Order: sequence, then structure tokens, then C-alpha cells
Amino acid sequence: HSGISFCSSTQPPAFNRVQLDIGPAQRKLKRETLMPIFSYLAYPVEGAKEQLIKDLAALDFCEVTPSENEEVLILVTDTPDEETEKKLQEKLKALKSLESLGMTFGHTGQ
Repeated sequence: HSGISFCSSTQPPAFNRVQLDIGPAQRKLKRETLMPIFSYLAYPVEGAKEQLIKDLAALDFCEVTPSENEEVLILVTDTPDEETEKKLQEKLKALKSLESLGMTFGHTGQ
């Protein structure tokens, strides 16, 4: 048994999914190394939407998407560990262009 199985699909072979059969030790390691992922609605200080986009885009581990019809941004953070997440949170709190941040999803891997 090779440990790899392929899921059949009607898609071209290049797009077939690969499933890895990992053992208990690898599952434990995988659980311990899951990265914290959060998504937020980020509200800029009045008139500072473009500045907030720039400020958030300049931060590591952040992906920002502006809404087209509202003064709100979608922020997704994906940090390698909880310590890095805490440091990122401090940087977010210090942004002058950010009025408020509302979490919509959070997963720490625990």
C-alpha cells in the first residue's frame, strides 16, 4: 500500500485530487502545526478606506479585500503560530486608519 490514493473524477487528470494516508504520528504533528486563521470585517476611520487597504496590505499574514458598495473591508489573517497571531493583533490595534474590527470566523487548530 503506497499511502496515496486518487479520487476518480470527470475532470482532466491534472485536476484529480490526491488523498494522503497519514499515520497517527503525522496526524498529531499536523494538529500541532495548524495555523490560526481568522476573518474579520474591518471598518475604516471615516474617509480612510484607501489608507486602511494600504495599511492592512503592508502587514505580513494579511489578505484584504475591499467591498464594492460599503465602507468595509474583509480581512483574512493566516499566521504560522499563536505567538505570531498575538503580535499581528497588536499591530492591527495600532493602525490609525482602523476604526473597528469584527471577527466573523476564527480557527486556531485546537
